This record gives sequence, C-alpha cells and structure tokens, in this order.
Amino acid sequence: PAPAEGVIDPATGSLEFIPGISSHYTAEFVGADKSLTDKSGDVIVLREYCSGIDSVGMNYSQQLDLQLPDETLFPGPNPAVLLIHPGSWKTRDYSDMYRYMPAATDRGYVAVSINYRLSEEDKMVWPGHIQDAKCAVRWLRENAATYNIDPNAIAAIGHSAGGHLAALLGVTDASTDPTKQSLIDGFKNKGNHLGYEDNVQAVVTIAGPHHLESSYHEGAVDYLPSTSDTYTLLLGELP
Repeated sequence: PAPAEGVIDPATGSLEFIPGISSHYTAEFVGADKSLTDKSGDVIVLREYCSGIDSVGMNYSQQLDLQLPDETLFPGPNPAVLLIHPGSWKTRDYSDMYRYMPAATDRGYVAVSINYRLSEEDKMVWPGHIQDAKCAVRWLRENAATYNIDPNAIAAIGHSAGGHLAALLGVTDASTDPTKQSLIDGFKNKGNHLGYEDNVQAVVTIAGPHHLESSYHEGAVDYLPSTSDTYTLLLGELP
C-alpha cells in the first residue's frame, strides 16, 4: 500500500508528496531496483511535466500520474489516454480520475492523469488550464519511447471542467479563421517540451460544458447559485 503521505517513485525510490485524496490509492513495485512491474494497474509514476512562471510572476509546477499496461500482453508502442479531472476549473486533482486508469491499462492503453493550474480568487489563471493540458500532451510525445507510447495515438478524456479542456484539445490544433487562430496560438507552445505537437487524435468528454455562455445561463438558473463565481474566476468575467 502507498504510504499515507505519498507514493514511491520507482525511478528515484524517493517519497513524493501528492494531495491527500491520492494517498488512498494503492501502488505496488517489484524488484530491488524498484523497476516497473509488468502487471496492469500496479504502477503509478509521479512526474513533474510542466513548470514555469505564471502571469503574476509566481512559480508553478504541475504533476501527472502514469500507469502502464502489461507489457507481456501489450508489447506496444501503445496508445495513451490523457485524463483531465473535474472541479469547476478551481478544485480537485488528478486522483479524481484514478477510477478510470485500470480499465484503460487492462485494454492496452497507457493511462495518464494530470493536474493543471486552477482558478484562484486573487489572480487570473486562464488560459493556464489549457496551456497545461497541451504541455502534458507534449510531455507524452517527448517521453513516448520511455513509456512505450505511440505518439500518433493520444486521446484526451475529461470529466466536467476536464471535459471542457479535453474538448479544447480537440479543436485547437489549427483554424482557417485568423481570429480563432490567434486564440489558438495563445494556448500553444507555453511551458515546457517545446518542439513537440500538442494535438490529440481523439476526445471523450464526460458531462463537459462546451458552450460556456449557455452553460453559464443554464447553471445559474437551474443548478448552482455559485455559477457566476465559477465562471468569473475562470474567465475574469461572465461569458
């Protein structure tokens, strides 16, 4: 079982801190050198994938957790799924998507669950959320050989706010509309692993808001009195 305060990184043997809910996940490592086990669903590899200085001059560092399929069943290179967590763009972490990882690795996918910068009361974060997601895609391509990933077969799966970010990954590759392309350019090539493509080959979005204006009005009327706060924190203004 993973120790209460973190998991053992098999690459370094060191104890890495992860948020509290993540500590309930069980990881297992095999061999004196803490090498990756060949059992599906047994491995978490905690990695920093993106870091930098945000718009207000603060340092940030984002991490991902990675699970590998059984290499004896899936010699690869294997497709990868990038899992993006829910939380109204302002809460939660990558452990929310752990529930999907064993089902992915059992089917031969490399499963990767990411953190991303979250909306905050006192500073404007957007578009840091999608910039981080794109940085994670580039990280996967840069490290494709290390983790036996097919760089031409990467999907994004997101839940709620993560679904919105997954959808954005699917529609911000390129545009023939100059105005839209200028927005896309603001999302791309920010952070690390520059020189690698940030496009994905498939998107699955679970309960994601895809048209923020209508999603805001529906939410404000029917669901959450805090909807305006959520969108104001995300965008700096109401959609």
